[in-house]
Amino acid sequence: MRLVTFALFIASCAVALDAQVMTPALGFETVAKPGATIGGLALPTDAQLDTVVLGDAGQVAFIAHWPDSATNSSERPGLIATVFTPRRIVARGGDMLDGGKILLAIAPDSPLAVNGSGQVAYAAWYADRIEDAERGFKLGVFVEKRLAFTAPAGSQAGPAFALTEDGEVVSKDAGQGQGAAPSQAPKTPGLLGRIHIKTPGGLPISITPPKQPTLPVALPALAPHPAAAMFPTNRRGQILVPVNFKDGGFLLLLGTPR
Repeated sequence: MRLVTFALFIASCAVALDAQVMTPALGFETVAKPGATIGGLALPTDAQLDTVVLGDAGQVAFIAHWPDSATNSSERPGLIATVFTPRRIVARGGDMLDGGKILLAIAPDSPLAVNGSGQVAYAAWYADRIEDAERGFKLGVFVEKRLAFTAPAGSQAGPAFALTEDGEVVSKDAGQGQGAAPSQAPKTPGLLGRIHIKTPGGLPISITPPKQPTLPVALPALAPHPAAAMFPTNRRGQILVPVNFKDGGFLLLLGTPR
């Protein structure tokens, strides 16, 4: 309880600083935690959060991973990172999708996007055929089970993208995918983006998600894009708080103005 209270206090302070005004009281609910069953899968007790995202209408999507030893023996070892919403599994390593392609692994620190319809876009390593799983792999951006675009060969950074309300992906990287998004004037970062939180000693908690474990095949390393917001917020004034515990396990909390 002490750890949860600490996380909620930090999140509430961050919102107040970002808005530069006093915020209304927030009511927090648990969106996901180990032991919960999502899409028929019980999250292992040592599962950890990676990327999380919060849509303007309150939709939530997240990536979680857990050690190889926790996977079912019938699964291919190492294919453990999974994209979730609070109610379903969007994609996981080993999935067959979009005309027979095989999803090899969710990309480390994959960017995520969710639209008002609850559709989720994410980056993942895939092969066109299962026979190519050890070679010929590619990095693509998917919307649910559909491939939206493939990053150019030799890309040195993970793809950045936006998801439209009609389920289309717009690349934010020049030269990638279906036409780059129009350039925008640089945005002055809000106070929330400038906050750096150091967890007090003695608390087995990490506010920022950890790096993903080793991928199941020898995939090239990518330089990640700038990190997403520590605590995603939306136009409703909601805030998403990811909490990872050092010894395994997590809480994903959603705060909503009362």
